[in-house]
Amino acid sequence: MFNGPGSTTVQPLAATRGSFNLCLVAPINLTKFDYILKDNTISINWQTASESNSDYFDIERSVDGIKFEKIGSIKAAGNSTTTKNYSFIDSKPNYINHYRLKQVDLNGKVDYSRLLFAKVPQASPVIIKTNPVKNNLQLQISIDPSKIKSILLYDFMGRQLKTINAISRYQNVDISNLAIGKYLLQVVTIDNQGYNLPFIKAE
Repeated sequence: MFNGPGSTTVQPLAATRGSFNLCLVAPINLTKFDYILKDNTISINWQTASESNSDYFDIERSVDGIKFEKIGSIKAAGNSTTTKNYSFIDSKPNYINHYRLKQVDLNGKVDYSRLLFAKVPQASPVIIKTNPVKNNLQLQISIDPSKIKSILLYDFMGRQLKTINAISRYQNVDISNLAIGKYLLQVVTIDNQGYNLPFIKAE
C-alpha cells in the first residue's frame, strides 16, 4: 500500500525538477517519485527498492486533483529485491497537473501513490509573445478562440481594467494608455480552467 510522508518541490521553469520522497510497505517499496520539466514535456520518474507480486503501474493525471485519467501504463518487475527505475514521458501536459501512480498487483489489488504536482506555464492556451510590453500586447491563442470564456486585464491592486475578446489565434491589444508597471492577464476557458499571465508595461 502506498503511504508515508512526502514533500513536493515545484519549479515551473524549463529543465527544472520536482521531488516527492515516499516510504511505503509491501508489496511495493517506492523510494522515489519525482519529475523533470523540459521543453514543455514532463518526465515522471519513480524507483522501487523491492516489489512483491506487482503487475503494472498506471500513470494517472488530473487538472483539479480530484478527477483522474489514465495517460499511460508501465509493466512492473513482479518480484524483486533490487532497485528498479521507471520513467514515463507526458508529452502533452496541461497548465496544471496532478500525477499519481496506480499500482496493480498480480491478484488485482490496487494501491495509489500520493500526488505529484507540476505546473507548465508553456501549456497555457494564451501566451504573451513579448514581455515587457510597450504599446501592443501580442497574444497567441493555441486553442479555438471560441473555447475562451473570458480574458480579463487587472492591475496588481486587483482592479479589473479591461475585458478582451478572443477573436483570433493571433491578436494585438492596445495598452498604450496604461501606466508603466505590473499587470495580470487572467484567462478562463469554457470548462472553467483559469490561467494567470503576469506582464510588465514598459516605457
